Amino acid sequence: LSETFGEWMGDAVHNARLLHFSGTKSRNLDALYVASQAFSTLLEEEQVLETTLQTAVGIFDPDSAFVCLPAETDAILRIQGGKGAFKTGDILEGLDAELARWVIESGKPFRYSRGMREGVPGPFARRDGLMGSVQSCLMVPLGLGERGLGVVRLDSREVSAFQEYDQEVLSTLANQAGLALENARGVRKVRELAIRDGLTGLYNHRYFQEKLSEEILKAERYNKDLCLVLVDV
Repeated sequence: LSETFGEWMGDAVHNARLLHFSGTKSRNLDALYVASQAFSTLLEEEQVLETTLQTAVGIFDPDSAFVCLPAETDAILRIQGGKGAFKTGDILEGLDAELARWVIESGKPFRYSRGMREGVPGPFARRDGLMGSVQSCLMVPLGLGERGLGVVRLDSREVSAFQEYDQEVLSTLANQAGLALENARGVRKVRELAIRDGLTGLYNHRYFQEKLSEEILKAERYNKDLCLVLVDV
């Protein structure tokens, strides 16, 4: 009787786990679908990055998270959206910056859990206390190809919080975000060509007229004076 009861309980636990995983997978797919629909309509980098962070946080509920991109000079990595220990606008330093650069340059994800023996990239394998108080970390590159455009990172206080399936889900989201980011940058370049002189890089007459109209409307709306100064250079 005990053996039979044990088998029943084992089957029940196994089925419950399958049901839980199935429900989680369904919710994750729904979240990725909603994100993909949103990405298809976003034309600003900030909106793409904000949607990426919000979707990742909604799926995984990490203790800390961030999305970061290299600056134009490529000398620094600035957080474009953060949660928990990471604040928007902060510059990554130390090990956080080293890990992010490795993910961007290699185009490979980085998954870490306290006590793991395998899977830590070579440059960091022999570091003692690699992640400090962080028990689990998952980082994936934004975009497709050999070199990423940026990084999405999730941290957790729980050991083994992120599994291989989680890495696949976050990588899918990051790939979608990377395509949307490239599209937004393409739109920005087209806009720049429309409002800047190709030789000098200065704003052209069209941009002047658009901004002048905006300022006139703003002055009328808030009942303020508007002054226009023309200088012959």
